[in-house]
Amino acid sequence: MTRVPAQTRRPRSSNVDMPDPLMPAFLLEQQRLLATALDRMAPPPHRPPSDVHRSIRYTLLGPSKRVRGVLTLVVADLFPSPQEATSAAAAIEFVHASSLILDDLPAMDDTPTRRGRPANHVEFGEATAILAAVALLNLAFGRLAAAYAPPLASALARVLSDAIGSDGLIGGQAADLQLPAHPLQLSEIEPVDRRKTAVLFRAAAECGAIVGGAGGADAQTLAGFGDRIGLAFQIVDDILDNEKDVAPHDAGERRGHAAAIENVVEARRRAEDLVEAAILSLNGFGPRAARLRELARFVVERSE
Repeated sequence: MTRVPAQTRRPRSSNVDMPDPLMPAFLLEQQRLLATALDRMAPPPHRPPSDVHRSIRYTLLGPSKRVRGVLTLVVADLFPSPQEATSAAAAIEFVHASSLILDDLPAMDDTPTRRGRPANHVEFGEATAILAAVALLNLAFGRLAAAYAPPLASALARVLSDAIGSDGLIGGQAADLQLPAHPLQLSEIEPVDRRKTAVLFRAAAECGAIVGGAGGADAQTLAGFGDRIGLAFQIVDDILDNEKDVAPHDAGERRGHAAAIENVVEARRRAEDLVEAAILSLNGFGPRAARLRELARFVVERSE
């Protein structure tokens, strides 16, 4: 399978200079609070092995919407549990950062930039980037074990393990590598995006529900909410790439998100339908789910 040289791919810089003007105020504030917590939890950059620790922090604390971690926090806030949710949200963000580093590697998507900056492996070298990615997964499970009592930590760890495994992020990345170069129908892409992106949104919502002390039915409803907005998030990402990447694409490009969707109108409609269904699923939570509804609308309406 022929790959396009990494230098031919246009970087996306939308997350670097300023937040999306459509971003809800609560999301921006929760991002900042979560970023502060991640900075505190991540290994200090000067502590040996400093190259690995700087690599960890480069991706973990780089420009990001942190929607997954914020989703965990907002879901947990639906319930009166005294448990803090920041550690669960941080674990989700550790996993997400690990997946970004691995996705960009030459053996995977072979991407030289991420969020307008050199990709982790370009900045620190492939070996250090791989070690940082593995260390981030270790930090995720270690954080859960340190922050919560064993039964709760075990339940959260199981959710993360399922999300990462061969039916989740790993399986999604493996399937993504097999996609052909030409633009695809949404029905061909969606099963990949459900595992590669939606699965971690689902885990984020489910972890928030578990920390909040939700009952089984509520937890499953919220997990389904996360799954829907996660899939919509990836579809919108691909649409935005399609709109912003105006450079011609080499016919040998494997997927190259900017050329992935053949019918953008259909994709936009699908994303809107997913978000509408996600919002409707929250009816049983009444007004207290207002922020989740706002977050769902942002996912489909965002311009960055």
